[in-house]
Amino acid sequence: MSGGPLSLYQAAEEMGVEVVWFPLWADRSLAVELPDGTQAVALDPWKMETLAQETTCLAHELGHCSTGSFYDPHAALDVRRRHENRADKWAIARLVPRAAFQRALSAGCDSIPALAEHFGVTEGLMRKAACWYLHGNLSPELYL
Repeated sequence: MSGGPLSLYQAAEEMGVEVVWFPLWADRSLAVELPDGTQAVALDPWKMETLAQETTCLAHELGHCSTGSFYDPHAALDVRRRHENRADKWAIARLVPRAAFQRALSAGCDSIPALAEHFGVTEGLMRKAACWYLHGNLSPELYL
């Protein structure tokens, strides 16, 4: 539905964000703002088990870049959560637009796995999208 990761790689290029495939120690992906103000995303392709995972990770990291939601690893938990939520909301808007989500529900696509497959995203991101659109927050643990 979203055009998959190819449209995101194109968006990164248009945003001036360099995307590199790089083995990462702990995470699948990360976004950084460098001292000169440029931004970059690193994806660890050896940790991407599915195309949906690559798509979701890349969109989330581009969300950090697009919204300027970077934080120090030692930042307080509430600061980190706020920045992570901004990145998730950007990814959701890009990959699961509200109108398309409503159309999918109306067409009978009404389970998290079915919606995730329809949009080509992970079930985790789809749970957040459903919560965002149906409950106004990104807290699937409260609802799903």
